[in-house]
Amino acid sequence: APPQQRGAPPEVPRQRRRCDAKHNEPKFTNVTRDFKGTLDYILYTSDSLAPAALLELPDEGEVKPRASTGLPNDTWSSDHIALMAQFVFRGPRTAA
Repeated sequence: APPQQRGAPPEVPRQRRRCDAKHNEPKFTNVTRDFKGTLDYILYTSDSLAPAALLELPDEGEVKPRASTGLPNDTWSSDHIALMAQFVFRGPRTAA
């Protein structure tokens, strides 16, 4: 018999901690000395597409190593976090 899956893979809880639970979006996609917030989104139609994979989001400590810095910095070359998703096409829905 195949092994049973026990809980979510370790990256799933980590990714959820990096999202705003109320709005189901990243806690930030832009970080500066004076601002931290979400400016970037991936929009799609859920009747024809379903997300299959997402690029893992960084936490604030990874992108803002010192309180006086933001993005871009020595490690992150852009002032925005890259968002990437892989989608699968949903089949046509039929009326019930």
